[in-house]
Amino acid sequence: MEHPNSSSFTEAPEPVEAPHFSVKAREDGWFDRWMCASGEPLKRLVSGMIAGLDFHEQQTRPRTRARKGQDRRRYEATIEVVVANLARAVLVPPASGRIAHIRSKATKKTRYDNPDLSPKVIPQLLELMQTVEMIEQTIGRRGDASTITPTPWFASQVSQAHVTLADFGRREGEEVVILNKVTKRLAPWQESLWERDVESVDYEDTEVSRRFRRDVQALNEFLAKADLDFIDDGEEPKVDPYQRTLWRYFSHRPSEGAAPFEFDKNGRLFGAWWTNLKKHRRQRIRIDGEPAAILDYASMFGRLAYAELGATPPPSDLYDLTGHLDGYDTEKHRDAVKKVFNSLLFGQGRKLPAGLKAGLPPKATMAKVRKAIVSRHPDLAEVLGGTGIGYSLMFQESEVLMECLKQLMKEGIVGLGLHDGLMVAQSKAARAKAIMEDASLKVTGAAIPVSLKETPGP
Repeated sequence: MEHPNSSSFTEAPEPVEAPHFSVKAREDGWFDRWMCASGEPLKRLVSGMIAGLDFHEQQTRPRTRARKGQDRRRYEATIEVVVANLARAVLVPPASGRIAHIRSKATKKTRYDNPDLSPKVIPQLLELMQTVEMIEQTIGRRGDASTITPTPWFASQVSQAHVTLADFGRREGEEVVILNKVTKRLAPWQESLWERDVESVDYEDTEVSRRFRRDVQALNEFLAKADLDFIDDGEEPKVDPYQRTLWRYFSHRPSEGAAPFEFDKNGRLFGAWWTNLKKHRRQRIRIDGEPAAILDYASMFGRLAYAELGATPPPSDLYDLTGHLDGYDTEKHRDAVKKVFNSLLFGQGRKLPAGLKAGLPPKATMAKVRKAIVSRHPDLAEVLGGTGIGYSLMFQESEVLMECLKQLMKEGIVGLGLHDGLMVAQSKAARAKAIMEDASLKVTGAAIPVSLKETPGP
């Protein structure tokens, strides 16, 4: 393994990612602190890079005291995480080609941190990797994260090692129950600009958080062994069918006070490759070798609001404002009305959400749309634009989905969650539909209709 510009970087002995921080440049990839090498090709690549870095360090700046024991193990584990991130960026390049990371000087570990990664060691290691031209590095300015990019030489080593997406794994002990505190603040680089500030809370465990963690861990173990695939469609971003780890995200509002924290807001699952896949690409999904059937709950958020208040929703489409909003046309305006409806449940009643005005009838304002929605749903008047019940409804939604996924898992059926629905192999659709109907009744006390949308393969 000879480096093109460094005679000291020699051949190694044989054998050779909420998401949890925010990045301004959304085209950058995310540095995944828990990624590791599980397949032999990637393990050999990591071993080769460790040997090369050791040799270069010995030749150019020998240490007065060799790393031993825990220090050595953690150093090698840090190299493994960085090399794994770089190798994955070669196989599934971010839009910018770069991987964003935080150059934190914090020394206190939280439940979200990989215990083997040291904020002191990583900058030193990245400088060394830049010296031997494994990476290109850009130090971030205010408002931007620092980035690293694999060099062409490093990419060639990934190719020569025959690394594939099946070779990546995750270190044991990763936290899968995330509690985020969400606030608004002035952007530090532009005082007139407000931004959402999301901070992961280092909470103390409760019996509830432990139970939620066990459920997500069991689901991840089940999905890791499932027969899942995606037929490449040539579109970007490229799909990694081995990226199956799910995290369950909960929200904490500052107005709710400090610990003990309640895990009763949000609760949605994120992280696996299908959670953000655009709808038109789902026809390429294969579960147990079959095309996926998509099942979803009808008007779920609105029906959850009715269930929360102990009221009965109308039998027809909840978002149909015919006769209540001047100029309303179901085909043209339903999607925008649905989004306004949901925003009202989050207490956002003053202005129309950004980008929705074009999807509403002419001269429609937030006041007019809210009045029409209240006219259609008088039983929900108290929660439309007032109490901010939305996060609690998201939690109910997530509890229904988790109940579905757990029951499917018990029966050996692979289910891929979609917030207000899920996907299963087409041959399992009828059973999944029955499970979903039972789950909504069990969790909310209300029967929420389920619709089936078969997705024929390409």
